[in-house]
Amino acid sequence: MMRQTAAIFLDSYRELNSRKLFWVAIGISGLIVAAFACTGINAQGLTFITWTLPIPFIGSFFTPELFYKWAFINIGVKFWLSWIAMGLALLSTASVFPDFVANGSIELSLSKPIGRLRLFLTKYAAAMLFATLQVATFTIASFLVIGIRGGAWEWRIFLAIPIVVLVFSYVYCVCVMCGLLTRSTIFSLLAAGLFWLFLFLLNLADQGTLAFKAQTQAEIAQSERTLPRMQENARKTIAKTLALNDPSIQLPAYSDDAKAGNPTDADLALANPMLATRQKSLAEKKELLETITKWNTGFVIGKAILPKTTETTSLLDRSLLSEDDIKRIRMGDEPEAQPVVIEDETPNPTETREQRQQRRREIQADAAGRVEQALRSRSLWYVIGGSLAFEAVILSFCAWFFSRRDF
Repeated sequence: MMRQTAAIFLDSYRELNSRKLFWVAIGISGLIVAAFACTGINAQGLTFITWTLPIPFIGSFFTPELFYKWAFINIGVKFWLSWIAMGLALLSTASVFPDFVANGSIELSLSKPIGRLRLFLTKYAAAMLFATLQVATFTIASFLVIGIRGGAWEWRIFLAIPIVVLVFSYVYCVCVMCGLLTRSTIFSLLAAGLFWLFLFLLNLADQGTLAFKAQTQAEIAQSERTLPRMQENARKTIAKTLALNDPSIQLPAYSDDAKAGNPTDADLALANPMLATRQKSLAEKKELLETITKWNTGFVIGKAILPKTTETTSLLDRSLLSEDDIKRIRMGDEPEAQPVVIEDETPNPTETREQRQQRRREIQADAAGRVEQALRSRSLWYVIGGSLAFEAVILSFCAWFFSRRDF
């Protein structure tokens, strides 16, 4: 029985291997790794073969090891393997099951002494081999580049193989289901593409509301640190004003409590008009935070039972980059960083331009840290467990349909 399974698997592999897109993807992977190997960093900036692109301070937060790992994750995996190469793999494998169940093709396979369930799983595994070979080739070559050029033989790089193949399987199972139901390659490819787009947009909504939430939390935290100082300064102003005891000076209409040494909020607002504005802004932001949190929680719950392509890919970040590495990279981006969302632009005449810029940088750094912490706090069960449960349901239906269908 294993001989028949191996024969079907080998035939499927030969069919995929004969397709030009497979070798196109391998060739592009080779070019990317070659460019990867020709790129480096030094004290002056970014280097490519003999050319140098001056980038100030890049050497202060990027070591060669960190640079190559960062490039492998963000360019090699998150861009090339998770988008372009995965798209090519879908184009190449979308026709596997529609062609397989077409009249005149399925009868020959069903005539062999092999169960339908094993036949289905064998064809599915052979199709998954296409993506596995692409990812494995790119990862092995990148491992050598990082070891030789970066001086770090990082074996955890090979986690990219199961992670990226897992992401491909999330989308491909939908392609297989539509291919079995409609026997149409175009429809199954279109359905898989739309499902992939839906997952991307859902994750974008989650990430966007999470960033907005973190930004608002950072602004609230800074306001709560600033308000006590402003209140204390207002109390000192009231005390100094009352201590003058000069009838020629028209004093603000402070209450008797203020004169007794216990100024009210209204007294503090008279001493510093900015205080009331900041307090009102803080209250509004807390209300806004409640609304944002509800939306973000809704997206997180909605994603729980669906494949999480972006978050699964980001598991590689957790393995290869420590929190200190991420902080170093973020410090390098900080001077040029732009606000994620609206800033607290409450006018403050006493605040200099440098102080305002520093305040914004502190808010951005705090918000970025909160986002990173929130994403890393999501458990493997949430990221992978729900995704695999969805895929298991889809594949179980496909296996049942294939086993019961009268072809």
